[in-house]
Amino acid sequence: MSDDGGIECVYEVLQDVQLEQFLTRIRDDLQVTRLSHFDHVQPEDLERIGMGRPGIRRLLDSVKKRKTQQWRRNLLTRLIPVGTTNKQTSAAGSGAKRNLSTDCLVNAGLTCLIQEKDVV
Repeated sequence: MSDDGGIECVYEVLQDVQLEQFLTRIRDDLQVTRLSHFDHVQPEDLERIGMGRPGIRRLLDSVKKRKTQQWRRNLLTRLIPVGTTNKQTSAAGSGAKRNLSTDCLVNAGLTCLIQEKDVV
């Protein structure tokens, strides 16, 4: 799934608020295929396709929560590396000079501790 979701994400949000019957109208009439497209949708637009006011409130709240969750998830993946490859480990360990900042990321994950064997 991309950062912005897609039609699958829109369908999941509609399922969460029990309004999945509006998927085709939202997709075809309002041309909403991503969560970010809801930034440009007004409650009047949703009323025009037959959605009631309580449903509109639930849908827009759910979209807002989902977008916040995605934003947090994207932020965390940018701040915390998902994993390291063997290329990084072997490149960091080869040669006489060692890059301590790379070793900290590779060996210790989030904490940057210099191992006792690396102290000269």
